Amino acid sequence: MKISYLFLGLVANYAAFVSADGAGNKIDTTIPLYSKLTSSCLDEIKESSIYNECLFSVGFHDIGNLRDDCKKAFSDKCKTFFEDPISSLPKCKNDTVMMEYNEYLKDIALDINTFYCSVNEENNTCPSALFIIENPNDYSERFMEDCPFKICLDKQIQYLENQKKYSSFNNKYFINDSSYDETADKRYYDYIINKLKTQECTSQIKNNSTTNTTKLITEIPENTSDAASIKVFSFLLSFLLVYVFFY
Repeated sequence: MKISYLFLGLVANYAAFVSADGAGNKIDTTIPLYSKLTSSCLDEIKESSIYNECLFSVGFHDIGNLRDDCKKAFSDKCKTFFEDPISSLPKCKNDTVMMEYNEYLKDIALDINTFYCSVNEENNTCPSALFIIENPNDYSERFMEDCPFKICLDKQIQYLENQKKYSSFNNKYFINDSSYDETADKRYYDYIINKLKTQECTSQIKNNSTTNTTKLITEIPENTSDAASIKVFSFLLSFLLVYVFFY
């Protein structure tokens, strides 16, 4: 199987939200999912602020937005939305495709958000998630970089299990490739998952990396280096002004 299929599956979940269509909407209406919806449902989605905010929340295409996007994804409003997205879209309740998509989101949206928003024991974004964020066209063998961090390892395995479970769904509604081979796709997911469970990987887990407690990037204090730099600059400027006036 071509590795590009695997990666398309990995990013398919948010492929419908990371692009803007010609009208400037956050959703990309060229994605097959939207072409299968009724016009009334699609119009409601375009106008729904909570749909666009919560489903566009994890902007993993830009690492600079990750903290703010994760704050949105785990806000009370979005957590409630993900419990049953269609409850906020009354015109979509009779749309069979949207109902199917609704069950999909209820099942895996939280795990997807957690994968991208989790940090390891060193308070850094998990290596596999970071690599996907920064290299959206290549997954390669970098998935093994999570091995030293148990929490990252667990989150990646859960993420891949979900992708395998919904590989057919992802192709049908997001990838839509006639040459797509679901059997080969699932086989490759199994290959990665099994590699992550091998002694080669688990033996790398650091001694301080045994916790199963999830920590999100939103729980880590923001970098204060910029604020410190501003304070230093202000001090130097004040000193210079004093020097000019008195000498």
